[in-house]
Amino acid sequence: MKKRNKQLLIGVLLLGLIALFLVLFSSKSGTIKKAYKDFAISDTASVTKIFLADKLDNQVLLTKDANGVWFVNETHLANVDNINLLLFTMEHIAVWAPIQKAAHDNIIKRLAVVSTKVEIYQKKHLIDFWGIKLFEREKLTKTYYMGEPNMTSDGNVMLMDGASQAFIVYLPGFRGFVSPRYSAYESDWRDHTVFKTRLPQIQEIKHENILEPEESFLVTKSGSRTFQLTHLASGKIVPDYDTITVFDHVSAFRSVKYEAMARNINQNYLDSLSFYHFYTLTLTDVDGNITVAEMYHQPELLITDYRKTTEEIEETHNLDKFYLKLNNEPQLYVAQFFVFDRLIQPLSFYLKTNYKK
Repeated sequence: MKKRNKQLLIGVLLLGLIALFLVLFSSKSGTIKKAYKDFAISDTASVTKIFLADKLDNQVLLTKDANGVWFVNETHLANVDNINLLLFTMEHIAVWAPIQKAAHDNIIKRLAVVSTKVEIYQKKHLIDFWGIKLFEREKLTKTYYMGEPNMTSDGNVMLMDGASQAFIVYLPGFRGFVSPRYSAYESDWRDHTVFKTRLPQIQEIKHENILEPEESFLVTKSGSRTFQLTHLASGKIVPDYDTITVFDHVSAFRSVKYEAMARNINQNYLDSLSFYHFYTLTLTDVDGNITVAEMYHQPELLITDYRKTTEEIEETHNLDKFYLKLNNEPQLYVAQFFVFDRLIQPLSFYLKTNYKK
């Protein structure tokens, strides 16, 4: 029995040596090392950190905590959909062909000017043999450069760090280029949530109508599924209102998002921001967490008649979008009236027809 076990062990060792020889031989016999064109990540669940940096000094760090929640620059919640799209791309990215020699030198020079550096970190085990995994650690597993789209815009140039050969890569089943998914802009990764509070967690909603103060009011939780309305200007409790309409209004705060982060804001507008302030929503949950959303019109020039002179041009505001500030932060966001209209109706909208303020 012992002899048989010894023979089996020797056989296993021989097979292991043969396999090692084949791996080493195949990696050295080809003109291009496999590692230099192995861009895909087979186990994206093990990815813990992704660093992206472009040539314009934009950079972003995406990290996953112990609960599987992704963060942007270790501060802001990440957009889950964008994270999943990036991980899907990293898993399925494939090599189409190496860059042809005639264009290769110019492509490499171009990568030095226009590309995004990508660093991928994963959980790896120091010992991983025959199902035995020990000593888990975070390890930098891949570093490569995502370049511009190719001439036909159905792939991208990519170069593995340390390699001299660049490749055209593509995403099977997708017609187009994937470089936008590797954005180094923080704004492209931030979660767009303004309010994410379900009805049982809402304690109070304060409506401040800056343009019509008489329409300002307070919604306060009075029971598990009931609320009380207070007219802010007078401080009086509203004795009679449309309960279904108010219930629908409070339920709408479970998922409210802005459209994008505002960029290239005119300094004159920033200086006069308070002039365009038209509404403030303040939500307090049962744990005392407060979210303040201040809303500002986007001014526009409206020419109602092309024959009018410039003195007769009327200043108005964008009817589709507005600017948003959250929790007194300096950053401005762009939001849609289509999303927020149901949240900023005047007090009179919720009252019975016979009630007088």
